Amino acid sequence: MHHFGILPLLSRFFVSLSLFTFAGVSVSQAQISSGHAIADSCYNGRDLLAEKVKEQPNFMASIEKEANKIPNHKGLLWKITKDGSAPSYILGTFHLSDPRVTNLMPAAQQAFDLSEGVIVETTDMLDPKNIMALMLEKPDLMRFTDGTTIMSLLPDDKKNEIEDRLAERGVTLLALNKYRPWMIYSMLVLPSCETKRKAANMEVLDQQIAKNAIASGKALVGLETMSEQIEAMNRIPMDFHIKSLISAVDFMDDADDIMETMVGMYLNQEIGQIVPALNKLLPDYMDEEGYGSFEQIILSERNHLMADRAAPLFQSGGYFMAVGAMHLPGEEGVLELLKKQGFSVENVAY
Repeated sequence: MHHFGILPLLSRFFVSLSLFTFAGVSVSQAQISSGHAIADSCYNGRDLLAEKVKEQPNFMASIEKEANKIPNHKGLLWKITKDGSAPSYILGTFHLSDPRVTNLMPAAQQAFDLSEGVIVETTDMLDPKNIMALMLEKPDLMRFTDGTTIMSLLPDDKKNEIEDRLAERGVTLLALNKYRPWMIYSMLVLPSCETKRKAANMEVLDQQIAKNAIASGKALVGLETMSEQIEAMNRIPMDFHIKSLISAVDFMDDADDIMETMVGMYLNQEIGQIVPALNKLLPDYMDEEGYGSFEQIILSERNHLMADRAAPLFQSGGYFMAVGAMHLPGEEGVLELLKKQGFSVENVAY
């Protein structure tokens, strides 16, 4: 069974793409009943990598070999300096409200406390009214305005499956008929525990950091607008979006396990291992057909934009930057791009 890249798409979403967390989920909250009691930890997922390594101790060797080829593949907190300026720091985040990934470690807290300014992906995340205002100002960003509908794009033999799965989320496909497909599969692939946390207004680390910056009187800078993020998402070919929506139906049953596996690698600071490990653990989900455009638009192009917009702030020094962790490693990652602009980049024990 091929799933047209839904898994790498999901891994990029949660550790790099804030619009998934802030835009897609915020809209879906209106469709999902709230008031659920939320336990401190309500995931039922299994760490597939930990289980596999326990069964096959040599399983990690090929994953580590592949990850080691990726520049800056390990680490969450990085010190950025240039020409004697005050140091700045970059923290890689995971866009979940799970307390395990929202707990700011002492080294990062110290870096935050010493900073004069804070940088996040977008400050639009701070007020849900921004999303609604954007939908009114640019309705075509999240909805079809040209007569296109989801029903018209989906194959007939897949409509019932998607309808049934959405019903499990408390919403009908007909109610979402005008929504763009990435909005709908964001509702499908989000683990139920995270959906409940969102409905209870539990925040991801990026939101907490931004609000703490304001409360501390620090300058707060957004690298992108939410409009820019969604416009990037909409540049991906429609065919890829539709295939990903179809694949999300099969993915849902494994969502908790895959999320738990990614959280485990994140907590171990092994960002470069995420895609190689998921490739080997769940190869059926890793069909790369059509994925190149997603990789280029959502990751590489945005990495360049982030590095270019952050560079003048890092030049002056004293900033603390929090962005999705998948933006950091790789030849086209933010850290390498900053090195090319003359910055020194040093991993900090986290």
